[in-house]
Amino acid sequence: MSDKFKDRRGTGRPLPVEIQTEIESVLESLEQRGWCISEWRFSDSCFGNWLVDFARDGEIRRMVKDRSQYWTFEPAKPDAGPVFDSLHAFVEAVRDRGL
Repeated sequence: MSDKFKDRRGTGRPLPVEIQTEIESVLESLEQRGWCISEWRFSDSCFGNWLVDFARDGEIRRMVKDRSQYWTFEPAKPDAGPVFDSLHAFVEAVRDRGL
């Protein structure tokens, strides 16, 4: 996995391979739509949970994996958006409709 996906608005840290491996096609789709990674957190010791914040034109959206469930939302509205139990269904939804 490459350093292609980085935190572009913060430290410039590359996105961990574990996250890239799970959602690489989503990352590419979002990048093509003008979204860039603004922050990320990953915990290998906490079941591989992660979050990635994306920014575009002053908007921020957060993508989360927690206990093998996936969702995306606006940080100001954390209860908005469907929760997916399937990585495949999550990837398809984000690629089809965006964040």
